[in-house]
Amino acid sequence: MHAFFDSSALVPTLIDEPSSELCKRILTSSELRFSSRLTYVETSAALAKAARIGRITPAEQASAWDAFEETWGYFLLVGMHDTVLRSAARFTQAHALRAYDAVQCASAFAVADEHFCAVSGDRRLLKVWQAEGMRTIDVNRLR
Repeated sequence: MHAFFDSSALVPTLIDEPSSELCKRILTSSELRFSSRLTYVETSAALAKAARIGRITPAEQASAWDAFEETWGYFLLVGMHDTVLRSAARFTQAHALRAYDAVQCASAFAVADEHFCAVSGDRRLLKVWQAEGMRTIDVNRLR
């Protein structure tokens, strides 16, 4: 399987969440792993927020970031080139997606093939991918 991970599917591989086991299993079993370059910033923000609100300690945040940096090298990254940005703009209009979600959505479509699946816990993003014919895994449903 070729899998696209947004930050909602990647963060659970770094810190303890209900979907952690499933996300780790998908990550390790995927032949190819894709993500948007935007996921780097979103993951940093998610880990910082988890520390700010006390879900993880500062030491756990640092450890999770180190693990992320190591894992990030295993991903094939989708850049925000004109094709992705134009597609993202269409998704904002057609599906009322926020800008970052639209970039994630368009990034997945930019690399999709017959072996492809988009992995996420973001309901809005999953709904758009499914409406547009993308195979998906909702990490919040399959635990």
